[in-house]
Amino acid sequence: TSDNGVFSKHTVDYGSRVLVKNVNYDLIPAGKILDLGTGYGPIGIAIAKAFPKREVDMVDVNELALSLAQKNARDNRVDNVHIFTSDVYDQVTD
Repeated sequence: TSDNGVFSKHTVDYGSRVLVKNVNYDLIPAGKILDLGTGYGPIGIAIAKAFPKREVDMVDVNELALSLAQKNARDNRVDNVHIFTSDVYDQVTD
């Protein structure tokens, strides 16, 4: 689910698609994964769903985007995410 007021509301943008296709997920170190600038959450939710034993922190400054990310996580039955407001790393503690 997306809406007016969030980046790339109609589709996942080209840069994000290139990133997802080119990340070597086998090389991601243990621990939490950070989705910085999560928007409505397509990347963070997809990673959390693909790796249910990993925790994904999803942060953004856009409150509308964060509420949509929470809805999208619920709708996709993804519960290994923590979605919260942070301006870049300001509120990221781990």
